[in-house]
Amino acid sequence: MAELLNHQLEIFTGRASPSGATLCISNSSDQQISRISGVIRGPHCSRSRTLSASFTIGSELRLPEDSDVTSTLITEPCFWTPKLPFLYLLELHVTWKNGTTSFWKQSIGLRRWEVLGHNLFQERKRIVLRGICVEDLTSELLTTATHT
Repeated sequence: MAELLNHQLEIFTGRASPSGATLCISNSSDQQISRISGVIRGPHCSRSRTLSASFTIGSELRLPEDSDVTSTLITEPCFWTPKLPFLYLLELHVTWKNGTTSFWKQSIGLRRWEVLGHNLFQERKRIVLRGICVEDLTSELLTTATHT
């Protein structure tokens, strides 16, 4: 979860496939959002090169009264992996219902995990976790656990 000044937003990947990934932004604060606008630029990777693109988050997008989640589609995404840590730059302008505005700038990586109903999927394949017990969870341990 990321903190945006005195307010909190949660950024997560929704549906993900090689052709597109949905980036979701959820309001987890007590304050209500009036508008969100911004851009996602990338991907960028220190170990590889690819063409960069920009994806607009709303055009002064207004959230429905009964929803605290908005999303945007990133086409042909480059997913973050330990071997190729592709990152996107997310810049958000948030207008809160109380009239204050906030600006947020954050690097994010997209993962291929998703939840559909009560099932966990990685790269569109259903995964069943049987159990895990570790002292300190690292990305290497998580990768090892998904391949055994």
